[in-house]
Amino acid sequence: MKYPVRYLLIVLILMLTGCATPDEYAEQQARFLKENYGLTCEKLGIKPETPEFGTCLIGLYNADLDRRRTLEYRSFHHYPHHF
Repeated sequence: MKYPVRYLLIVLILMLTGCATPDEYAEQQARFLKENYGLTCEKLGIKPETPEFGTCLIGLYNADLDRRRTLEYRSFHHYPHHF
């Protein structure tokens, strides 16, 4: 089957627009951490843009992941599953 070139170009453009460079990805991750955990770190008295602030952000993120994993594990293993 032969596809017209314009359809292949459209697919290629759509694929490339979703890609981010490593620097852009790092900025997205930093923005996510600051938006979700930054206020808590500030309330703990940690000044933004310091190494301690970064450590706080990552620590809160990891604690949140652990909490979510525990909840998922408990909800999955709490109820009997019949397949």
